Amino acid sequence: MRATLRTAAFAVATSVFVAIPASAHQACATNHMRARLEVFSEGSLSRPLYWAAEGDGQATFTVRIIGSGCDGSTSTISYEVQPGTATTPADYVAPSGSITFVNTVGHPDTERRDITITNDALPIGEGAVEMATVVLTGASGGSLIPPTSAPLIIVDDDGPTSRISMAEGPYEENESTPEGGVPVFRAGDASGSSTVDWSLAPGTASPEADYAGPTSGTLTFGPGDRMELIPVTVVDDSEKEASETLTVSISGPLTEGNTTSVPFTIIDNEEDIPPTSSLHHPNNKKKYRASHYLIREIHIFTRDQGGAGTVAAEFALRRNMKGGKCAWWAGKRFKKGKCESERWLKTGQYETDFFYIRLKELKPSVGKLRNYTAYSRAIDGAKNVESHFEVGRNANTFKVRKPKRTR
Repeated sequence: MRATLRTAAFAVATSVFVAIPASAHQACATNHMRARLEVFSEGSLSRPLYWAAEGDGQATFTVRIIGSGCDGSTSTISYEVQPGTATTPADYVAPSGSITFVNTVGHPDTERRDITITNDALPIGEGAVEMATVVLTGASGGSLIPPTSAPLIIVDDDGPTSRISMAEGPYEENESTPEGGVPVFRAGDASGSSTVDWSLAPGTASPEADYAGPTSGTLTFGPGDRMELIPVTVVDDSEKEASETLTVSISGPLTEGNTTSVPFTIIDNEEDIPPTSSLHHPNNKKKYRASHYLIREIHIFTRDQGGAGTVAAEFALRRNMKGGKCAWWAGKRFKKGKCESERWLKTGQYETDFFYIRLKELKPSVGKLRNYTAYSRAIDGAKNVESHFEVGRNANTFKVRKPKRTR
């Protein structure tokens, strides 16, 4: 089998499939269980974070599992909360331990863990916000994917007057996802209203060319309001350039002694490194029953090392005949074609970097039909298309057995 496909010319066919399942646990991704932190608090646009005020009593973080083995095995995710300016038990009491997911169809996709926030009475000398870090420390029976850590921001609720502060950075946004922002927190008495001025100052990034919209303004905190967001709109230009920076700041009488400026980085998405993909299944040199779900729904995992991020994945399936002829899956049926002239199909998407495509039941590898070869390729936000194919990763040849007899 050829390990590299000719990609200069190809036909693209778009297939229509049934609706995406409500959750990814129906995907049955054996040995590819992946876990990450998610369900972040408001104000997480340009940095994943959790936050809570002391009076809230607790903060909650969520671990999400992607895929399911459907075989009853387990995946165990370890976690902890690491102290920073916030320490335990003075500021919080957090669990450390593990979460075990049982890999069966219908298992929960998420697990929540609560962190008890200490409601102290120490307004004098205490910062408006203090920080710890929620960290996924390991995984067995699976792997971790970003984000695996996120700040826990605790907002002080003591004191007779409001105090306004930012949380330390860094903050960053990719040109491919231009709508960003930086959260600002109000500590102390929040029963009334407060305002704070904000501004964006250029560094290596330039107004209009690299970020658009207002470069200054005023945030208003209403009664009971603890968080407001400074908008940062990134320009998705077509220039290839290094990451660029600006500074986001707040000013006013209520900000004294608190964090009043943070760096903000714009990550360029014009990059030359193509993304990569891997077929979770079908595996190379394996035989599958014609009715097996592993070849009725193909799974593709992708990775992009550049700044653009994976935005799509495509799939091609070739039927290999014993006489040397080939046919390519066109979405509804196989069409004869040259063995080097791949026909790419668009895929659906379960999660970030997790794609799928559904097929009809394939004919068994008998008679003139030798086997099948499946290919995958990833596309990033800079329009780089994966062009290298490796047996055992994204170019797998497999056989199909007859379906089981039913009595």
